[in-house]
Amino acid sequence: MDIGGTLVKLVYFEPKDITAEEEQEEVENLKSIRKYLTSNTAYGKTGIRDVHLELKNLTMCGRKGNLHFIRFPSCAMHRFIQMGSEKNFSSLHTTLCATGGGAYKFEEDFRMV
Repeated sequence: MDIGGTLVKLVYFEPKDITAEEEQEEVENLKSIRKYLTSNTAYGKTGIRDVHLELKNLTMCGRKGNLHFIRFPSCAMHRFIQMGSEKNFSSLHTTLCATGGGAYKFEEDFRMV
């Protein structure tokens, strides 16, 4: 995630080579997040998934999947954090990496989730 002064850019890797065992272990929250991010091209009034930039069948760290690119105005960052809280993103054992000036600006907000 790159949090700039006017725009937030988010990259999401959607694994496509999920084993049956991984499918069983995948928690409902993760399934919900994956479905939400990959089945929409618009999020609210300002969020957009740039379908034309999607990279399909990419291999990353030995996993095969698709890269999705999502963007929204930085002024909507509080709403994004609220949505993450509502969808229980913090219950996942996943790290969200952020860069840009907004990473510092919103650090405390992320820590509170």
